[in-house]
Amino acid sequence: MNGDSPATKKDLSDLEARLTAAMRETENKLEGRIADAIRESGNRLEERFIQALRETETKLLNAFFDYTQQAELKMRKLKADVSNIDTVTEERVNRLEMRIFEIERKLILNPPPPPPPQH
Repeated sequence: MNGDSPATKKDLSDLEARLTAAMRETENKLEGRIADAIRESGNRLEERFIQALRETETKLLNAFFDYTQQAELKMRKLKADVSNIDTVTEERVNRLEMRIFEIERKLILNPPPPPPPQH
């Protein structure tokens, strides 16, 4: 086929075959590029997701650590308060025992006189 002669069916068929092949090649290249872009985008998304997960995990761990620190301080105070209550209660019981002991001792050493007979 030269530039001045009309195209034959064979020329058109050959042109169609070349155009079809070129379109398939372009299509394959585009599919490859799109697949690569999707894969890369997926990888970036996965990396961002993992990073966000790690940041969330760190924030949660820090929050739990702060909470446990505060809870531990409150527990120590509570234990100290209970210990103080135990000590005070024990001291009061000891004092009561001493008073009862003194009363019993006085009653044993100096019993009260018998009541007068009633007629």
